[in-house]
Amino acid sequence: MSTNLKPILILSYFFPPCNLTAGQRINGWAKHLHKFGYYPTIVTRNWDVPVSSPEDVLQSTGTTVIHHRYETHEVYYVPYRSSLRDRLYQRLKNWPLLRKGTKILTVISLISEHFSSRMIPHRHLYSFALKHLESHPDCTQLIVTGNPFDLFRFGYLLHKKTGVQWFADYRDDWNTSALVKKRSLLEKMLHSLSSRSEKKWVGTASAIFSVSDLYTEKI
Repeated sequence: MSTNLKPILILSYFFPPCNLTAGQRINGWAKHLHKFGYYPTIVTRNWDVPVSSPEDVLQSTGTTVIHHRYETHEVYYVPYRSSLRDRLYQRLKNWPLLRKGTKILTVISLISEHFSSRMIPHRHLYSFALKHLESHPDCTQLIVTGNPFDLFRFGYLLHKKTGVQWFADYRDDWNTSALVKKRSLLEKMLHSLSSRSEKKWVGTASAIFSVSDLYTEKI
């Protein structure tokens, strides 16, 4: 790393070799932020399983932290342990009726993630990022990119614990999205809970990023 570059930490669930579109946005930052005086350190989940279907993302991957350093950036791939819901969902792929039973675990997870990180399967990204910030006091800025939007909880907690200045990168909007369904009582309750968390967590961010002025104004 050049001494002329300012360190910045980026927390992202998606990053190459994950071939999903979400990872390319952060990959672009990794390759080009040095032109603006920054040396990004990306913390992401392990991606040693090729993604050819949505279910591939649910698999547990990695056993140790993998570190890659480049001239323009560095990347830490943190082991990922899938949730109980995801493990059951994969095992029951030939039993569609039994698979529906995992929906209750989905609801439990969607509720609990607003109060505790224990039910968030990628929670190790937070613990690794916390150790990195504590051991690198010169790194005073953090970008957290969603989705998943529970990553914004990590930005909120890291700001509270270390005082790091953080920025919420939305890509797409969260609770202001027209795609969010709020038909049933449960859906309305979950949306209300998410909206409160969004205001609380992102309220500590110094700025927000999105892909267009329209989305930014909606957020």
